[in-house]
Amino acid sequence: MVNALGYLPAYRVCGGAAHLAALPADDRWLHGLYQIVLIAIIALVALAVGRLGAAAAASLTPLSLVLVPAFGWFLLGESMDPPTARGLVAVGAGVLIANRRTTPAATSR
Repeated sequence: MVNALGYLPAYRVCGGAAHLAALPADDRWLHGLYQIVLIAIIALVALAVGRLGAAAAASLTPLSLVLVPAFGWFLLGESMDPPTARGLVAVGAGVLIANRRTTPAATSR
């Protein structure tokens, strides 16, 4: 909401609704989808940082390198060679190791 209030003056100066209505419908849908996805990503990152802390949330970033090819293989039927599969497993294992919680007994030694 605050972002919209900051954007309104520029929106009015640039033509407002008349300019938006002049755009092709496909461009309006694409712009709306982009805004929704971008807002969702920013909100998820903020939530992750708030719940996990900055270090743990940052260590999850490499998972995008694992999820994109894995979903491409699983959902779209793209090919995956053995070296790529091993690399994905290695990155996933590294993220798991980095986020492993230590037990209180292990930290008291």
